[in-house]
Amino acid sequence: MQAPSTRYHLALLALTALVTPALADSDAPQPGTLIAALSGDWNGDGDPDAVLLVQSESPDSADLRVYLGTFRGLEPQFTTPAASYAGPWGGQTPGLVALTPTTFAITSEQTGIGRTPWTQRITVAYREDSFRVAGFTHQFYDRIDPAYHGSCDVNLLTGDYVLERNSGDPAQVRNDSGRLAPAGFALQDLTLDYIPPICRALFD
Repeated sequence: MQAPSTRYHLALLALTALVTPALADSDAPQPGTLIAALSGDWNGDGDPDAVLLVQSESPDSADLRVYLGTFRGLEPQFTTPAASYAGPWGGQTPGLVALTPTTFAITSEQTGIGRTPWTQRITVAYREDSFRVAGFTHQFYDRIDPAYHGSCDVNLLTGDYVLERNSGDPAQVRNDSGRLAPAGFALQDLTLDYIPPICRALFD
């Protein structure tokens, strides 16, 4: 019997073979290009599951493909179109990160260009036989004005949040934390522009 780590590795190799990037003279990633892959037994049934990020038809987003493992191998479940930002330059590439046995994160960033670089993490949890968007974290800072920075972290399963925004003006500093109504939702419904309402204060 294969060790779990070996099975996960083989599962990722099989998934990578399913996605063949198109070749072009342009440096821009082509639709269908594999960006990231992650495997884990998120539903706890003993068979490795997997998720892929692949370049969308749009040049600035990535689709998320979800597979569940069975005794027959990996079976596709659904695709979430434009689940993450994916730019064409360095510092704009999304990723997938393992967090716990039942959770992983979709990471994205825009740190390559511009005055206000940002990073973002969407936490996904397997709960009640489905993948749920369970958390949101966004951070930014100003390359020119170090006093201008902010972050927002929300646990969508419990409603707990922490918000911090500093514009350099003491009258506009906001440090806030509390608990809102739980607002987790199906991973299939995640959109590129999703922001929890409490975090919109970062952009005011």
